[in-house]
Amino acid sequence: MAQPAIPEAALKPFQAGMTHFERKQYKAAIDAFTKAIAVHPAFVEAYRQRSQVHSRLGNLKLAIADCSQAIEAAPDSAHAYNCRGNAYARAQRYRAAIADYRKAIRLAPDYPWPYNNLGLAHLTLQQYDEAIVALEKAVERHPLLATAFNTLGVAHQSNGHLIEAVYNYNRALSLRPGYTKALSNRDNAYKKLGKAERAYLDYNATLEDNPDLASPYFHLGNMYLQAERYALALAEYDRALAATPGHGQIYLQKGIIYNALGQYRQAIQALTTFLKRVPESPEGHLRLAVAIEATGSQEQAQKAYEYFVHHTDKNDSRLDWAEQKIAALRKQ
Repeated sequence: MAQPAIPEAALKPFQAGMTHFERKQYKAAIDAFTKAIAVHPAFVEAYRQRSQVHSRLGNLKLAIADCSQAIEAAPDSAHAYNCRGNAYARAQRYRAAIADYRKAIRLAPDYPWPYNNLGLAHLTLQQYDEAIVALEKAVERHPLLATAFNTLGVAHQSNGHLIEAVYNYNRALSLRPGYTKALSNRDNAYKKLGKAERAYLDYNATLEDNPDLASPYFHLGNMYLQAERYALALAEYDRALAATPGHGQIYLQKGIIYNALGQYRQAIQALTTFLKRVPESPEGHLRLAVAIEATGSQEQAQKAYEYFVHHTDKNDSRLDWAEQKIAALRKQ
């Protein structure tokens, strides 16, 4: 619903209120916003700004009341719901804040701040997975939001994902060099990194010197694969392919991941691409057999298992298992 035009008599005190707010003249700001609202009772932004002043002064009940007034004046305003969510959060009423942030997101799915604030609320409640999901949506919608990258790093670190934490602190610092919180958080995370995880920093340093080099991306992807961090591994393999499109081994690794995730059609596509480049690979045929069998193509799966059995090393511990697979498929 379109809001009525704001009269000049309301805009003038509102602008004065903003000037007072910027100068931290909080009482004068409240008086000016109140005058603007008296002239134009549906002035949503005046309620929002007065709410922020009340929050700064610790008058949280008044801050919540102002945002509620903004919602009453503009029930379809995502900004108004985000405003009240922030007031609830400052009052440590996090579940009420989360409800308002979610309402703001439903009203304006591309508005980044409710996602950021939702992530902060979940983080405070130690709901780290939910925080990460919300914060990733915030930075997807606002890739220059340094504070969201820093908070995303905190969420990952709290969840025990130190590599991802460092990665996001670095992203925050690339956007805002000298960002004190991100610097402190990154130093803290770095101290907790294990030997394997410190390789992340070494690889990144190499990539800064030569961004077209596939090897560091590939090895970092392998490290993530070993740790069963599949989404991160896929991202690194894609970066490696962008640097060196002919790097066939990457398609095998992607196929392994897709099989592990149960995404068998993607696995078949990746492994077929790999076998076009390395057609005599027993490993490729075995992984392809698993994916094909899962999609119901029994005859093709049997052929792929047979290729593996005939061409792999005779000491391969998976030989008996593959032969059992072939026997079972023949009976069907």
